[in-house]
Amino acid sequence: MKQSEAEMDRHTIPILRTKLHRPPVPKDHVHRGELLGRLEEDPRRPAILVSAPAGYGKSTLVACWLKECERPGAWFSLDENDNDLQRFLIHFVTAVQTLFPDAVGDTMALIQSPILPPTPVVAATLVNELDRIEQDFILVLDDIHCIQEKGVHDFLNLILRQPPRSMQLALVGRRDPVMPVASLRVKGVLAEVRMRDLRFTVDESTEFLKAVLGREIKESIAAALAEKAEGWVTGLRLAALAVGGTEDLGRGLLELKGTTRYVVDYLISEVLNHQPAGIRGFLLSTSILDRFCAPLCDAVFEEAAMAGEETVDGQAFIDWLWKQNLFIIPLDMENRWFRYHHLFGDLLRAQLRRTMSREEIAGLHSRASAWCEDQASIEESIHHALEAGDAERAADIVECHRDAEFDANRWYVVNRWLEMLPEEITQHRLKLLLTEARVLNDRFRLMDIPPVLERAQALVESQPTEPLDQGELFYFLGFLQYWQGDGRSSQDYFDRAIELVPEIHVGYVRAQLELFVGLTAHINGRKDEAIQRLTAWIDTRNLRTGLLWQRLTYGLAIVHLLSGELAAAHRESRKFLDDGIRTGSRFIETWGEYLLGVVAFHRHDLAEASRHFSHVVANRYVANTRAAIDSMAGIAIVSQLLGRPDEADESVRLAGDHARWSEDSTNLEVVLACEARIALLRGDLDAAGRWQRGFRMPLHAPSMIFFLANPSVTECRVLAALGTEAGLAEAAAKLQHLRQETSSLHNTCQAIDVIALQAMVAHLQGRLDQALDLLKQAVDLSGPEGWIRPFVELGSPMAGLLHKLLEQDPSTDHVGEILDALPNEQPPPTSRHELPQAPPDWLVEPLTHRELDVLELLAKRLQNKEIAEELSISSITVKSHLRNIYQKLQVTRRREAVERAAALRLLD
Repeated sequence: MKQSEAEMDRHTIPILRTKLHRPPVPKDHVHRGELLGRLEEDPRRPAILVSAPAGYGKSTLVACWLKECERPGAWFSLDENDNDLQRFLIHFVTAVQTLFPDAVGDTMALIQSPILPPTPVVAATLVNELDRIEQDFILVLDDIHCIQEKGVHDFLNLILRQPPRSMQLALVGRRDPVMPVASLRVKGVLAEVRMRDLRFTVDESTEFLKAVLGREIKESIAAALAEKAEGWVTGLRLAALAVGGTEDLGRGLLELKGTTRYVVDYLISEVLNHQPAGIRGFLLSTSILDRFCAPLCDAVFEEAAMAGEETVDGQAFIDWLWKQNLFIIPLDMENRWFRYHHLFGDLLRAQLRRTMSREEIAGLHSRASAWCEDQASIEESIHHALEAGDAERAADIVECHRDAEFDANRWYVVNRWLEMLPEEITQHRLKLLLTEARVLNDRFRLMDIPPVLERAQALVESQPTEPLDQGELFYFLGFLQYWQGDGRSSQDYFDRAIELVPEIHVGYVRAQLELFVGLTAHINGRKDEAIQRLTAWIDTRNLRTGLLWQRLTYGLAIVHLLSGELAAAHRESRKFLDDGIRTGSRFIETWGEYLLGVVAFHRHDLAEASRHFSHVVANRYVANTRAAIDSMAGIAIVSQLLGRPDEADESVRLAGDHARWSEDSTNLEVVLACEARIALLRGDLDAAGRWQRGFRMPLHAPSMIFFLANPSVTECRVLAALGTEAGLAEAAAKLQHLRQETSSLHNTCQAIDVIALQAMVAHLQGRLDQALDLLKQAVDLSGPEGWIRPFVELGSPMAGLLHKLLEQDPSTDHVGEILDALPNEQPPPTSRHELPQAPPDWLVEPLTHRELDVLELLAKRLQNKEIAEELSISSITVKSHLRNIYQKLQVTRRREAVERAAALRLLD
C-alpha cells in the first residue's frame, strides 16, 4: 500500500519529492541534435555516462533528451546524504515508482526492513521486478559524483552486471563514478558523453549569447568569448550577465587574463555588483539552502530589502530569478521549490564567506532550521542547526519529533537523525539514550540495550528527570526483566512506568507498556487478567488498526499461544496478518504468517505450516530475524517429517546463511540445534551426538518463549536418543529444570514438548509407571486444543507408549488422534513392497518407502552415486538414508543390511 498524498507531502517535501523532479529545459537552451542522437542511438544499451566538470550543461542536455525521447524517464538528483545505502535505495526505488506506481513493491519492502539485506539480494530482487515492467524507460542519476559510499557503487555494479531489459541507466556527474568504466565500455554496456563533447562550438556560443542577451552579437566577439570560455556554457552565461545591457560586450572581458578560477570570481562579483541591494542580500543569504521556496527565503533573509521603491520579498526575489534565468532549477511541477545550479551555489557561498562573519552565517542557518522544523522538514532542520554550530538545538529537534516517527513504525528515520548528531550529545542526554534503546528494540538487537540503559540510569541519578522519560526508562528495565523470566521484577517496573506515562499519552511507550503488562501478567499466572486488559483497551477505544491495536492484538495472540490455546491464538494471529496485508506492512504481515505457521505446526497440519513458514522465508529480510530463522527450522522439520530430506537440507542451509548474515551468535546456535534435530529424525545419532557434545548454551526457559526451535530441548532429545545411562540421567535432570521453569512462567506451549519428552526418557530408564503418568499429563494438556506434533516427532517409541496409555485409559480420545497421525502405524501396501504386519520388537521404526527403494538398489550392489542417479536424489541424501537403514536394522555394513532385510522379507 502506498502512502497517501498528504503523508507523501509531509515527509518528502522538500527532501524527497524535489529530488525526483526532472529539471525543465531552459528557455535559452541551444538544441544539440548531434549529442541527442548519440544518447538515443542504442536504447537497449544498459547505461550512459555523461561526465564533465561543473557548468558544461550535462543536466540540461539529459533533460532535453528525456523531453524529446519517446520512452518515459525518471530523475533522481543525488547529494551527499545519499551516501547511506538504505536511503539511496529508497530514493532509487521511489524514482522508479514515479513512473510505475505498482512496480518494485518487493524491493521497497526489503529496503525498509529493520536490517538492510545483503546488497546482492536487493539487486537481484530489483532486477527481477524491473524485468517484469513491459515498457522501456530511462532512469537518470544526476550528480553521481556525490556518491562515495562503496555499498552504493557495489549495488550499481551488480545492477549493470545483469542489467534489466526495460531500464536504461543514465549516470550524470562531474567525475566518473567508482565503477569499472573501462570494462563496461569494452563490454558495450556503457555509452559516454564527456567534456570535449559538451563544449560549445562558435556557432553554438553565438546562438546561446543571442538567446541570453536578447539581441544580436557579432560573430567575432562570440568567437573570442567562446575561445576564452573554452566552450564552457556557464562561463558564457556569467559573461552575459556581467555585462548586462552594455553596448560594448567585449570590453574588459576579452582582456581578462589569469586562471579560470580568477575569471569566475571576477564574473560572479560583477553579476552581484550589478544587482540591487535587496536582490544581492537574498542571493547571498539563500546560498546556504540546498533548496528553497519563497517563504523559506523570507525566513532566512529577515530584513525588508528595498530595491528602488519596491519591497523585495521571497516571492518577488524568485520571480526575479526566474525572469533573469539566473542559474535556478525548479524542483516541482508547481514551481514552488527551486535550487541553484550547483556551481552558482558554490560561487555564492564563497562570496557569502567573504562578506559575512561566522556568527552572521550561523544566524542564517538557525533561521532556516526553525522554518524547516515548523514545516515538518525535520532532517533539513537538524542539518541547519548543526551547520549553525548548535548541536543542542539539533538534539532538541530529534527529541521533539521522534514520537511521531515511532508511532508510524518509521524507526529507521529516527535512527538516521541520531546518526547525524555528535556522539558527545547522544551519550549525555537521557531522552536520546532512550531513543537509541527504542531503535535497538525495533531492530530486535536486545543484547545491545543493557549498556544503553546503564548510561541512562547514571544520568537519572545525576540530573533532574521528566516523568515521561523516567517512565520510559522503567518500561525498558521491566522489558529486560521480562526477557530474563523475572515476572515479579518486570511487573514492579511496569507498575512504576504506568504511573508516569498516562493513558492519554497513547504512543510508542504506552503501546509497548500495554503489550508487556499483558505478557507479564500471563507469566505471573494471571492469564485471564492479561486477556481482559488487552481486550479492554481495544474495545473501549474501538480500535481497529494502528500502532496500539497492533501491539494489543499481537499480545493476545502470544498470551493464547503460550497458554496452549491454539484456536484463540489462530484467531488473533489471523487478525494480525489481515491488518498487515491491509496496511501494506510486510513486517506485520510476516509476524502474522509466522504465528499461524506455529499454530499449524503444533496441530501437525504440516502442509499448512509449510505454507505459512514459506511466506515468512520469502520475506526473511523484512521479517523479525528470529521468526525468520524459526520458520526455516519449521520448514526443515516439516520436510523431514514428510520424507523430503533434500528440502530439509536446503532449509537448514538457508537458515545458516541467514543466521550468519544477522551476525548474532544465538541465531547460529539455533540453526546448529536444528541440524541436530533433523539428524535425529533421520536416525543419524553420530551427527546428533557430535552436536550435543559441543553444545554449551545454558538452560534458560524464558528464551524459549513460543519459538519452536529450542536448543535446550533439542539437547534433551539427543541425550534420550543416544540412550546411555548417563545421558538419560542428564536428560531427565535438564528436563525437570525446564519443566519447573516453564511451569513457573505458565508456558504451556513449551511444557507440552518438555513433558512428552520426560515421559519418553522415563520409559527408556525403565520407569514405566512414571512414564505413563507423565504422558497422561502431556495428553491432558494438549488434548483440548489438538496438539499432536510434540508426540509425532518422537516416532514409533512414543507410539508404543501411547498404546500402553490407551490400554490403561481407553477413554482418552486424543490418544487415538495422535496415533492416527503417527507414520507407519498401519503401513500402507505399495506396488513394490509389503511391510511385515508386525515388525519385530528390535526394529524401532519401520523403514520408509524411500528407504526401501534405497535398500532394493543396495541389494543390486549399486554404489551411492548410482543409487542417487537412479532415484534422482543427491549422494548426500543417499548417505542419510543408509544411516537410517543401518540404525533401524541395527547393522553397520551394506551386506549386513541386505541380509537382515532379506530375513525380514523386506525385499522382493
